[in-house]
Amino acid sequence: MFMFRAKKYLSELAKFRPDILEACQAAVNAADNGSDFISIPHDIFCECPDESVDYAVMEKTADAVVVGLDADWSDVGSLVRPVGGQPER
Repeated sequence: MFMFRAKKYLSELAKFRPDILEACQAAVNAADNGSDFISIPHDIFCECPDESVDYAVMEKTADAVVVGLDADWSDVGSLVRPVGGQPER
């Protein structure tokens, strides 16, 4: 789980992956806010590079810390927990 202030994340994204930041800014500028949800045109959405927060920013930043968390966490990468639920205790 990543936690950061939006301003700091945008600053780090500008430093390490300005292409992703520019694609996101283009998507926000082209978004249709006229309904109950925000709609981004497909072609503009597809122009954003496909890279996770981990690789784009977190592995490169010097301003990160690791904090322990004791919680029942199930990674979305594992379908066992989301589909099957938590084991009985």
